[in-house]
Order: sequence, then structure tokens, then C-alpha cells
Amino acid sequence: MNNKLNLIIFIFRLGFGINFFLHGLTKILGDQIAFQNFILTKFSSTILPSFLIKPYAIAVPYIELILGLFLILGLFYYWSLLFCMVTMISLMIGMILIKDWQTVSMHLVYLIYLFLLGVNIDNDRICLDNLFKKKGS
Repeated sequence: MNNKLNLIIFIFRLGFGINFFLHGLTKILGDQIAFQNFILTKFSSTILPSFLIKPYAIAVPYIELILGLFLILGLFYYWSLLFCMVTMISLMIGMILIKDWQTVSMHLVYLIYLFLLGVNIDNDRICLDNLFKKKGS
């Protein structure tokens, strides 16, 4: 594969990784209690029980932060993509339950982005996973 395409794929992955990482970081550094209360209030009218919503609201920023970092680095790349997809689907389900169709559409775009990263995973040469493969070979 040519180096130009390698760079484009790397930047494509980097863009999503930074997005996910900063989503998590801004929630963690911000008022976490206010964020959790916002989520609890937003989903109070859904079928989701509050005893499930609060732990989810606590965990999501850390999940976003860790998965974003892994994508930035290209570390555990395949699994990071899969967990990002599962996270996006879980967020999308929540938005469907509150009928926030604009956000649902955005989550679908994120899933397409993750899919495109996934189909190019073997072509992404600028990642730590490849560095570790070379050392182990």
C-alpha cells in the first residue's frame, strides 16, 4: 500500500480517536454529578430503570476516554473498534428511547465511520499494534 494512503487512514483513525477521547475527557474534567443528573433526568421517562442509568452515566466518559486513547495509539485496534461500535449502539438505543432522532442519525454516521476504519484495519500501518507485531515476528 502506498504511504499516502497509510497517512490518510492514520489521520482518519486519529480524528475519531481524538473525538472519542475528548468526549470522555471533557465529561470527566467537568461536573460529573451534573452530567449524571442530566442523564438521569433525560432518561427518566423511558423504560430504562434508574438503577441501570446511573452506572452507565458514570462509566461512559471513562469508556470514551480509554477507547479514544486506544484508537489514537492504534492499540488493541480491532477490539477498540468493536467496543466503540457497541458503545455507539448503546448510546443510539438510548437516543431512540427518548426519540432524539437527530442524535440517532449522528450515531449512525459514527457507526459508518467505525465501519470504514474496520474495513481498512489491515491497511492501517501507522499504529502500535503493527509495531508490536513486527517485534514479535
